Order: sequence, then structure tokens, then C-alpha cells
Amino acid sequence: MILSRRLPQALALFTAFAVGACSKSNDTKPTEKSAKPMKAEKPAEKPAEKPAEKPAEVAGDGGSIKGVVSFEGTAPAPAKVDMKKDPKCVSVNKDAMRSDAKIADGKVAEVFVHIKTGLPDKKWDTRDDEVVLDQQGCLYHPRVIGLQTSQPLVIKNSDPLLHNVHAMPKRGEFNMAMPTQDMKLEKKFKKPELGFEIKCDVHAWMKAWGYVVEHPFFATTGEDGSFEIADVPAGKYTIEFVHPTLGSQEAEVTVTDGEAEVSTTFKG
Repeated sequence: MILSRRLPQALALFTAFAVGACSKSNDTKPTEKSAKPMKAEKPAEKPAEKPAEKPAEVAGDGGSIKGVVSFEGTAPAPAKVDMKKDPKCVSVNKDAMRSDAKIADGKVAEVFVHIKTGLPDKKWDTRDDEVVLDQQGCLYHPRVIGLQTSQPLVIKNSDPLLHNVHAMPKRGEFNMAMPTQDMKLEKKFKKPELGFEIKCDVHAWMKAWGYVVEHPFFATTGEDGSFEIADVPAGKYTIEFVHPTLGSQEAEVTVTDGEAEVSTTFKG
């Protein structure tokens, strides 16, 4: 009987002990695991650059490109050049006239024409013919000159008075006095550049423009607006016509054998 009375008490004590032990076990915080270092993300790969497209091959032996530059609309009117600041200029050219564009019978002179795209990527032989820029009658003749890089430019002073020629490309600028009549100097441009100004710092009205390209396939239009680019290899080309005041235009032409023709029209 004594055992039966003590049994429930023993069970109660055991149960209390077990519950307390479990409670202490649950209160224990789990050990925090050290954080794993994050892997560095790889930089995004740049898309592969497409190789430059090669000019389309055209069968043939090549030839020349000919054409005419015309004008539609009202041509800029010529105006008399005021040279009173230098009486010597008045004495050599008292009736000097000038306009923004040289146009006669609907044709434009002094337009620079060159192959803009389509030529093979190669080193071209340098033209050895001299381009002449003359200072005559206190004006530049011609007012537009085309050159290949390293092609010789001969600058003349045909006037019996002081000029100074100031060419202003971004690379290769020069400024030189030419004080005596029949004086000459030779210059070459090493870098291509289209449409840089050439001026005389003594006479502000004297201006010309230079166009320099890396290849020999260019020309400037004559008084009748015509031009010819000779010895062009066979191919498909974009031709650009550039004028210092009228702007620029483009046209496509294909050269196979013999002559190819391409022309354009500026409008005013």
C-alpha cells in the first residue's frame, strides 16, 4: 500500500524534471554558421565588333569618273570688294569683284569632288603634281584647292606688296609672310581635312579653302562646272561634292571599264 501511494508522486517528479530539461534545451541558441563569401560577378562581355565591310568587288579594269556640277535658282550676286584700307591693292585691282559662289550659265566652278567611300583600304602613291595657290590682285586664285596628303602646294605672291598666308587646318597650321613680288613657298599637309580656311591676315577679304584627302581620286570643277577623276580602279563608290558656301551633296557611281558619269545640282 505504501508503494502504491508513492508511485504517483514519483511519476510527477520525473515529469517535472523532464519538462525542465527540454525547456533549457530549447532556450539554447544554435551556433551561427559563418557566411560564405559571395563570388564576384564576371563583367558583362562586350559584343564582338563587326569587322569593317570590304568594298564590293566589281569586275573591270577601271576608268575615269566625269560629270558636271550645276546650279538651279538665284545665284549669289557678285559684289565689289572694298580694298580702300590698302591703296596698293586698289592700284593693282581697282575693280575687284567677288561672290560667295562662282556660277556662270548655271554651272558651278570651284567645287571639290572626291571619292568618299568604296576605295580599298591601302596606302596610295602620292601625287607629285604641284597645286598652285596664287595671290594676285589682292585675291586668292583659285579659292578652292584640293590636295592629297604630302602632295606639294606651291604658294605664289604675284603682287608687288606684302601678303601673309595663314592656313588653318586643325593639324598643320602655318602662318608666313610673303613680302616681295614673285616670292614662292612650298608646303605639304600630312593629315586629311576637308574645308579649312586659308586667309591673309593683312587683307581680311582674302580667303581660300583647302581640302586634303589621303588618296589621289579627287578634282575641282572648272569654269564650266565639269570635272574628271582619272585612273579610278573598278568599284562602287560614293562621290561627295563639297563647296565652302553651298554645302555638300553625294551621289553613287559604279566604275567598270572606261568612263563613268555622275553629276549633281546645287539649289539656291
